[in-house]
Amino acid sequence: KTQTTEEDHRRILRLTRPALIRFDTRLDGPKLAVNSLLAMQEGDLLVFDYPADHPINVTVNGKLKYRAEIVESHHKRSIQILGLVTEP
Repeated sequence: KTQTTEEDHRRILRLTRPALIRFDTRLDGPKLAVNSLLAMQEGDLLVFDYPADHPINVTVNGKLKYRAEIVESHHKRSIQILGLVTEP
């Protein structure tokens, strides 16, 4: 069998729809010294030399999938997907 049918697609979607995936966003570039990390306390604020309008990477199950930007939505910080990453 070399081709999947529409029925196969529906069956796979039905089986995988309830699956949970790990979804992470990452600021590539900013660095934090280990001693600063170890000294962190509740209420501390981490300030990175990273422009707020600079795109961030979104990984799904550990693989880079999207570029996004930080936005505000309904008085909460959110990310807006800018595009799919097609590079390997």
